[in-house]
Amino acid sequence: MELTVSMIIAALVITIAYSVYFLINKAYTDYRHKNRHLAELIQVDRLLRHDFRSADQLFLLSGRLYVKKGNKRISYQFNKNDIIRRSELADTFRVSVQGRNFRCENQKVPAANAYNAAYLEVLREDAQMPEHLRVDELSLTISFENSPITFTYRKKYSSVDLINRGIHAIN
Repeated sequence: MELTVSMIIAALVITIAYSVYFLINKAYTDYRHKNRHLAELIQVDRLLRHDFRSADQLFLLSGRLYVKKGNKRISYQFNKNDIIRRSELADTFRVSVQGRNFRCENQKVPAANAYNAAYLEVLREDAQMPEHLRVDELSLTISFENSPITFTYRKKYSSVDLINRGIHAIN
């Protein structure tokens, strides 16, 4: 009789210990998963802010955002389930992109413009890109934890850049 009671008590203790372990493990796994996705979201936000702030020029070619910083070239490709950033290395951020809007001087720039590869060669050289490809604002909507978050990035071009454009300059 005493042996049976002690076995029942031991079984209850083991069951409770296993249940507590299972709940703590699940909570930790959920916490780690959420923080990993949050870290990716923060990292892509930080990089986009930095690139917009320090860029000499921003252009949209065939749905990709190109950043010119002196001799350095960076491209962003916005897919439905990820954002790919290419510079010296390629970074893939696993975030769900719900929408993106590119603007220049409050005019929408079509994301799916079909300009040919010749423009990509201009990116590699130190030449001015055509005005209709310039971007000064990106509005990016990302789904995080099943709720949309909108990020807005703006580039303030210097007066020298704007005068050199030729489109509004006095000739």
